[in-house]
This record gives sequence, C-alpha cells and structure tokens, in this order.
Amino acid sequence: MKKWMVGGTILVIVGLLLCSVGFALSGGDLQKASGNSDFERKEATYAPDGLTKVKIEERDADITLGVSTDDKIHITYYENAKNRYEITQGDAWKIVKKTAQNWTDEIMNFNFAVEGNPLTILLPEGIQWDVELNSALGDVTVTGGAYAGLSLETDYGVMDLSNVTASYLDISSSKGDLFLEDIHVDGRAEADSQYGMLQLTQVETVGPLEAETDNGDITLENVKALSVAVGSDYGEISLRNVAAEGSLEAKTDKGDLDLDQVSAGSGLTLKTDYGSISGSLLGKMSDYSIEASTDLGDSNLPPVFREGRINLYVHTDLGDINVTFQEKFERR
Repeated sequence: MKKWMVGGTILVIVGLLLCSVGFALSGGDLQKASGNSDFERKEATYAPDGLTKVKIEERDADITLGVSTDDKIHITYYENAKNRYEITQGDAWKIVKKTAQNWTDEIMNFNFAVEGNPLTILLPEGIQWDVELNSALGDVTVTGGAYAGLSLETDYGVMDLSNVTASYLDISSSKGDLFLEDIHVDGRAEADSQYGMLQLTQVETVGPLEAETDNGDITLENVKALSVAVGSDYGEISLRNVAAEGSLEAKTDKGDLDLDQVSAGSGLTLKTDYGSISGSLLGKMSDYSIEASTDLGDSNLPPVFREGRINLYVHTDLGDINVTFQEKFERR
C-alpha cells in the first residue's frame, strides 16, 4: 500500500512539474500553454456539385448551421498551428476538426481560446440536405432550413433548433439541454438527453415523437404528432396543448405531471412514482375508459370507468390525482 501511495505521489509531482515547465515556456500565457492561441478567422465557399449529404465532426467549438443567400456552401471557421479543419467532397461534403497535439499538449490543453471561435456553416436552399453532426464540447444551433434528415449529437453542449423542416429528426446530448421551436417533421422525431432538460414548442411531426431525459424537466407546448412518448427519471413533465393522433404516454419516476388541454386518439398513459398528476384533458369524461389509482394520495377520478373509446390510465404511488375534462379547445 505504501509503495502505491509513493508512486502516486511521484506521478502527481511529475505532472505538476510538466505543467509548470509548459507555463514557463509560454511566458506565463495560459492560452499559449494550452496550444489554443493565435486563432485566425477564415472564410470559404464551395459549390455543392450535386451533393446532398453533409458530415460535421467537431471537438470543442460551438457550431451554427443556417441557410445561405445563394446556391453555395459558405463556412466561417478559426484555425491555428495545432487546430485545423479538413474539408473534403466525396460521397458527402465533410468537415472534420483536426487537432495536432503531443502528450505535453494534452496535459496543458485547457481550451481557453476555443470559446469565441465558432464554426458557422450556411447551406443553400432548394436542396434536401441530409446532415450528420458530432460534437464533444460545443453548443449546436440550427436556424432555418429544409432537410432530408438531421442527426445531431453533442456530449456536453446545448442544442437549439428553430424554424426547421425535416424528413426525420434525431438529436441527443449527454449533458446538455435541448430546445426545439417551430419545427415540422414529415417522419419520426427523437430528442434525448441524459442530464438536461427538454423544451419543445410549436412542433409538429407526421410520425411518432419521442422525448426522453434521465435527469431533467420536459416541457411540450403546442405539439402535434402521430404518437407522443415522453419520459424522465428525475424531473417534471409539462404538456400544454399537446395532441397525439394515436397514443400519448408521459412517465416520470420522481416528478409531477402538469396537463393543459391534452388529447389522444386511442389512449393516454400518465404515470409517476413520486409526484402528483393534475390538469385538463380535451373531451368529455364519457369519451374515456378510465383506470386511476394512487397508493398514498387523493384522486378525483373513479378507480374504474368503462365508457368511451379512449383508454386512460392514470397512476401515482405517492401523490394526488386531479384531472378534469374540457369539451372545447380554448386558445390561451
């Protein structure tokens, strides 16, 4: 045990010495020590040449994807001696961040200068672009555009999409929030985050919509879809003017379910282990066949009510149920 402790202490001391040497050689400049100094702003223009697929691989810069004003691809980016982009046109237009670092650079790579050096890509209208994007640390913003598909992934960044149409949508972030506003999807739409909240506003999908997070709140407002499935392990779920042509399912382990003018064509499942379920469903009570229960709490719904064609299942282990029925939609 003592040998392991001595060895660990020596490694820590060596690491600190290497950091000190790198800091001294940089003249006391942390940005130079990190290998991220002296970025140069660059612009480039490319012709699509019949391509419809775009692949973007970025490590740490924020990414903005938008619409160009002509028939060309326009990019704005930042490079220095150790951070460069490789741009190729094969079966797809592809841009990849290349970072030339040795082991000392990895030790001193604090990434102070990356913030403020974004990557901006503008794609021409009139082409149904199929976009694949992968980022480790940066935020992703998509403003406008019509796409064959959007497959976007970031590990530690926020995603913000607005005024977008797509044939399919698949976005995910491990530890970032997801914001979608004014979105139309002709097929399926999936939004997933492990440690972030999800906020979907003015979203319409012809196919199914899935929104999930392990730790975070989920808010859907003015949403229409073929079917809706939302779930959170630790977070509240708020559904306001949400309509599913088929089924609607909202589940959370620890959190409340807040409903306002929610409807489904075939069935609703509302479930939380530790929280209350309250709000309004569109239609009359006689439109529903109800199963409702709470282990420790009060409920205004009958335990069993067999009447209508829409199945309604409501359950909480620890919390109250207060669900009302509203015959007509009210614009608010």
